[in-house]
Amino acid sequence: SEIPSTCIKIGSNAFINCTSLKNITADTTNELTLSGSCFGSCSNLEAFKATNLKFVGGEYGQFGNCVQLKNLELGSKNHLLSSCGGWPIAGCSNKELVVKVYLKDGVSTGVLEQQKNATIMGYNANGDLIYTREGK
Repeated sequence: SEIPSTCIKIGSNAFINCTSLKNITADTTNELTLSGSCFGSCSNLEAFKATNLKFVGGEYGQFGNCVQLKNLELGSKNHLLSSCGGWPIAGCSNKELVVKVYLKDGVSTGVLEQQKNATIMGYNANGDLIYTREGK
């Protein structure tokens, strides 16, 4: 599924418990804001990629309990994240989960770290891999 390039926000619980979503791409012109639990418990969601996004401060679980999630790519070298949100992948239990995140200098991947099964890969503005933590 492709999110329209003009979309600027996906609200809280917008697609919660949706079983028809499998792969989502958002290559938006404007910054796409992800609110709390916007894709929460989408049991068949396997991949999400958004090149230009931000998380709503103080909201949690954007991809919480998406148990089939394998690939999550957040940001790009042209659109670095200033935050990883609030526990965005809590309950994502797939042992094959790989999270690629493009971060501004000094931004921590800490909220992603709590999901121990996930491999976390952090990139900088040059597209260089600057951090890796293998999932367990």
